[in-house]
Amino acid sequence: LGSLANGKVGYQVSAVNGKGYSNPTRTKSMDFEGRVNFEPVKGLMLAVGTYSGKLGNDTDAVPAKHTATRNDALVQYSTDFFKVGGEYFQAKNWKNVTTVATDKADGYSLWGQVNVTPAAAVFARYDDVKPSKDLKPDLKDQYYNLGVQYRFNKSIAGSLAFKHVEVKGGTLSTGNGTIGSTVVSNKGEYNEVGLWAVYDF
Repeated sequence: LGSLANGKVGYQVSAVNGKGYSNPTRTKSMDFEGRVNFEPVKGLMLAVGTYSGKLGNDTDAVPAKHTATRNDALVQYSTDFFKVGGEYFQAKNWKNVTTVATDKADGYSLWGQVNVTPAAAVFARYDDVKPSKDLKPDLKDQYYNLGVQYRFNKSIAGSLAFKHVEVKGGTLSTGNGTIGSTVVSNKGEYNEVGLWAVYDF
């Protein structure tokens, strides 16, 4: 990783052979991930990224049948007063490395934040994803959140936020359980209100 052109260009390339820090599984092949970002003017960030590999699923016990790929593009503009941005992704076989069937997914995110005072901000985000374009073409996942954040000091910030997830055209397994309906014409929803805190070292 590093930077060029007085910090206007940044890059990072990784080669990994496992499922992550908390999983000891090692694979027979390497996964590759790369990112390049460019700041043509102060506050405007343009970035692209790519990933290709077996996601830790190419072992003697469970050989991989496909290579997972993902491509991302991001645009963000930020000042001391506000931040606004968007991201788009395309993925292939992200959930189908070990299955016979193949699949694709794509989606986008939009987000914004306004700093009302140096310590307080309001924020919102919207995601729209088609997680299974080939196998479940009617499946659609929409998510949004909105809330307020207050920074108590340099290390501690707290947020009060509302989150909403809506799944149409089937069911989808998420961190909050399975959302949706087995009746294709119906939809499922999940709503959450909570307090979150972050500590910056």
